[in-house]
Amino acid sequence: MRKALAILALALSLTLVSCSDGAGPGSRRPTSGELAQQRELWGERGIEDYVLTVRRVCECLPEAIGPVEVRVRDGVAVSRTYRATGLPVDPPHADLFPTVEGLFDAVEDGIRRDAERLEVEYAPLGFPSRVLIDVRRLVGDDEMVLEASELVPEEGRA
Repeated sequence: MRKALAILALALSLTLVSCSDGAGPGSRRPTSGELAQQRELWGERGIEDYVLTVRRVCECLPEAIGPVEVRVRDGVAVSRTYRATGLPVDPPHADLFPTVEGLFDAVEDGIRRDAERLEVEYAPLGFPSRVLIDVRRLVGDDEMVLEASELVPEEGRA
């Protein structure tokens, strides 16, 4: 049942974003220059301690979907917790839920690998809030969407 729901979510997500495919009007492929500008905008904010909610949309194990709360200190993830259960993410799955820097790295990797479909939306703070990567359209199960939301800066340390 979970796999069927994950597949349905992926299909709906891909259907919703298909209008903004690289071939659509007004859309264009992100460039390395744009990525650098967004990284700079994010860096200017000086936010190194924060909590971010990350969700993956993919044909993958339920443990790899989320949503997951990623807690970051000094730019490094210190914990990843499933929001639905409050349980920590197992180490083999932890890197599936990136920090803001990891989201930028995913975009950079899509550009470097010349992904056939690469779409990015940025939050007002400058970080990637939605990343769609499909390296090869004719290869099943390689597309992925990362959605990042609810970034809450933290001033003090717990």
